[in-house]
Amino acid sequence: MLEHESYVCVSLEHGPVGVSLRRKPDRLFLLVRTAARSDHLIVFREQIPRAPWYRRLLTKTPTLNEALAAIKHPLSKEAFRRISTPIDKSLFARKLVELYTSLVIKKHSIAIIYAGPGQSSLDQVLFNEISIHFWTD
Repeated sequence: MLEHESYVCVSLEHGPVGVSLRRKPDRLFLLVRTAARSDHLIVFREQIPRAPWYRRLLTKTPTLNEALAAIKHPLSKEAFRRISTPIDKSLFARKLVELYTSLVIKKHSIAIIYAGPGQSSLDQVLFNEISIHFWTD
């Protein structure tokens, strides 16, 4: 049994998704990384419904989608592809952690509203024709 597995998919709702999965005898540890956030999840084996006999005959472990479905994760229906090419998986795991620890830069818009002398109502301020000279230069 593999100790660590890496999966990727492209979700219409969440964009590119990377999942790092570590299997232990009684639980699964998942790091789910999307463009917006990272989730550290633990799924206990008893949470995952038992697979049909023919599936148990072929595979002994639950799939990533079964683990995500057990905790009702929104990505449980996505078509994940396991990265099986001989790449440095520790490098892939480190890159996922780097993405997780890097700052998420959010864009914010700000506005400066100038209330001129004698302006007391909201309409007067919002439709202000008075400008501060250094903003217009």
